[in-house]
Amino acid sequence: MRKNIYYFNVTYTCNSNCIFCYSHNTIHSARPHKELDFNDFKEFLLREDLKSEDRVIINGGEPFLHTSIMSFLIWLKEFECEVLIYTNGRLLRNFDFGFVNKRYRFVIPIHGYKDLHDKITKTKGSYLDTMKGLHHLEKYDCLVDVKIILNNQMIDSECEFEKTKQSLDCLPFNNAVHITQMADTVVSVRNGCATISPSKSSDFTNRLFKYYKDKRTVKLFDTCVKSIDVDSYSPVNIELVVKCKDNSKEWPIDLYKEHKDCMKICDNATYCETAVGEYTVLEYKDHKFYKALE
Repeated sequence: MRKNIYYFNVTYTCNSNCIFCYSHNTIHSARPHKELDFNDFKEFLLREDLKSEDRVIINGGEPFLHTSIMSFLIWLKEFECEVLIYTNGRLLRNFDFGFVNKRYRFVIPIHGYKDLHDKITKTKGSYLDTMKGLHHLEKYDCLVDVKIILNNQMIDSECEFEKTKQSLDCLPFNNAVHITQMADTVVSVRNGCATISPSKSSDFTNRLFKYYKDKRTVKLFDTCVKSIDVDSYSPVNIELVVKCKDNSKEWPIDLYKEHKDCMKICDNATYCETAVGEYTVLEYKDHKFYKALE
């Protein structure tokens, strides 16, 4: 089975300033910056012969700072393809999404309870903005995922972790929970963020997994799954083709599986997935594990 993924960084500006930002060339002024032209976006997908079985990913920066973002999203509806929008959720309440359906999926990150989330984003009020965005999406017929991103402060003590878990209980979303960990990036190194140890990653990934596994579909990636009890597993044979585009260039992604040293002695190495390298996740749904897509 072949799956085409078209990944767009539609802008390189953001209204948050996360301490581990994946995009080191993003500015944090919330002003238009390096926007992908809507006509270039259309021309690219028409040239690629976009089909309903394909996936389009809209990312940034913060995509809802793009001055024409709704034109992108509305135009995609006629193709009935899968549309993933990665957003911090802070601006969602400013838009009418009456046109969306279950082919549209919003993925919104959570970094912990209110004060911790604001600390990670380095933006006071960002947690409340994101919560308002999540509540706004409840009005519409789309899918909403939350992405819980483990960070060292979240798992530094039982008190910190319990405060985070309590905040998770009030998150309004209707689809999957993603569990991952703060990445080591150019920006995280610049900000002096310590790497999360494999043992901590494994322990708290498992604890969050157990917390959610009977409530939601769970997607695990870029975090240690050594402690997860994988009692059944269905690998999916998917041929992925990933192509990216921004305002200045387009390029293919060479997919790879990252082989860390710890995988040589880990019983769960088979299930260790990296969405960054492979665009795949270890998914738990209907009491079974699958190799799936984020």
